[in-house]
Amino acid sequence: YLRAARGVRFVRALRILRIVHSFRMLRLMTASIASSMVSLLWAFSLLVLVMYMFAVILLQGAGDFLRSAEQVPSETLEALDNDFGNIGLAIFSLTQAISGG
Repeated sequence: YLRAARGVRFVRALRILRIVHSFRMLRLMTASIASSMVSLLWAFSLLVLVMYMFAVILLQGAGDFLRSAEQVPSETLEALDNDFGNIGLAIFSLTQAISGG
């Protein structure tokens, strides 16, 4: 009977070692994700910079279009104002275009 109890304890110890190994892998994955945050921040910053540049270009183009056009339909004016009324709306419109929304 004592020998069987030791065997059961040994099996439990092996199961605990397997669980500890899983936590070690979880800790490794968490550390990997945490170390990639700096790269993610730089990629996000670059994306925002590119979107800002394109928003400025689109606002300039919309302004040039409105200055050069003799008569612009009211629907076009409303659409331009809704989508490109200021830099924030232009960046939001670009975000929608990128994400398919």
